[in-house]
Amino acid sequence: RTGLFDGQYFTPDVDTGKSLIEWLESGEKLISEDSYHAVIEKWAALELKADLLDGQTRKLFGADLKAITDKQAQEFISQLDEKLKLKESKGA
Repeated sequence: RTGLFDGQYFTPDVDTGKSLIEWLESGEKLISEDSYHAVIEKWAALELKADLLDGQTRKLFGADLKAITDKQAQEFISQLDEKLKLKESKGA
């Protein structure tokens, strides 16, 4: 029910347990629908490949996009906004 491991097939290990403990102790809500769609829209605006998005969130937050917290999503949206500003300034 955490959403942390949706769509993943793996053998649980120590890192799996660490992810669960972190989620349990965070008490934070998973990504909201609005934040989810905002990330996808900004990712597309940057013309990045959609199939690389989960890999990026795993790299940054240790989980696929659907499994990050809303707080993490807001942080990621801020990062994407900065990249969009850079892209726009270079194109202007």
